[in-house]
Amino acid sequence: MIEGSGAETIQFAPDGGVILGGFVAGAGLANSTRFKSGGGTSGDPIIAKLSANDIAGSSAPKNFEWIYKDESKKGSFMSLKISPENGWVVAINGDITVLDTNGELVMNSTK
Repeated sequence: MIEGSGAETIQFAPDGGVILGGFVAGAGLANSTRFKSGGGTSGDPIIAKLSANDIAGSSAPKNFEWIYKDESKKGSFMSLKISPENGWVVAINGDITVLDTNGELVMNSTK
């Protein structure tokens, strides 16, 4: 099992920010997330956004603008897309999860 945190997928947000999908088993700080290939993980699936200002900054970001954490199951968000119509995030971790532009849950296929 993979411990810690990892980013599996990345998409650019319409506002210039970056949306990451992956997993976290720790505090979830932006500067502790590493890019990691798939496989088993004991972490919680997360989707997190780095702001456009953080992306444009000259130092590594320390915090995400928002984080959605699915504590109902273990694993990772390994695929995500951003809707061109409304900027919503559609992600897959065995279930389909839809978040609005503020990281609030709109729909989950099991909830």
